Amino acid sequence: MQGSPFPTFPAGIIGREDRFFSETGLSISKNCHLMENHIVITGATGVIGSVIAGRLIASGENVVVFSRSPRSAAAKVPGAAAYAAWDYDVPKGEWNQYIDGAKAVIHMAGKPLLEERWSEEHKVECYDSRVVGTRNLVAAVNAAARKPGVLISSSAIGYYGSFESCDDTPPLDESAPAGNDFLAKICHDWEKEASQVSSEVRLVILRTGMFFQAEAECCKSCFCRSTSSWEGLSGAVVSAFPGSILTMRSRLSSMQLIIPDYRAL
Repeated sequence: MQGSPFPTFPAGIIGREDRFFSETGLSISKNCHLMENHIVITGATGVIGSVIAGRLIASGENVVVFSRSPRSAAAKVPGAAAYAAWDYDVPKGEWNQYIDGAKAVIHMAGKPLLEERWSEEHKVECYDSRVVGTRNLVAAVNAAARKPGVLISSSAIGYYGSFESCDDTPPLDESAPAGNDFLAKICHDWEKEASQVSSEVRLVILRTGMFFQAEAECCKSCFCRSTSSWEGLSGAVVSAFPGSILTMRSRLSSMQLIIPDYRAL
């Protein structure tokens, strides 16, 4: 294929209509930027985001996937109404137009913490991908003429800090204070950026536990070092991360996510 695969449309945007790419089966839509009442999701290729996006698409929602690589996202999460180029450190782009008129924005993006060893460079990337990315997304939501009804922004139980063992973990709820370690710092600042969203937009923050799937690189490493069974992996992870929650992908797929009636969240 010579030249740009979509020369007459906005750079960074792939929509769905009647012209297909041989690589992905996607087509281009001239009017993809005129959508409304759709759902924007970042991190749609991740362990959690892929399940949420898949369920929303299957239910008939018009989903717009924000991704660093729209083509890759289209292959991993097929069936979305559009795929837009987005990265956490790019405050403005063609993706901004999709925020306007959306009924919900689901923000799940963040560099995987367990993807590699915790070098200083990796820690900075993990922090910035969540905090800076949320800051830029919230700025776009606040600037939209037709703001989304709800912003669902991911966080994690790392907010509460780490404990030596399960016995040392006190009862924790949303009113519990933030911890003082690296993960707590990420989560605290992550949520702080989300809280800057306009009062016209309902904010829902998800403090999730640990989610694994067999295909994840971190799981492959765990398999190699411990056991070939999910039961053994579960024990190994819970022992390594006391107080955390291990949730399988199949369990998450049964989650009921009610976006159309976002006020019910």
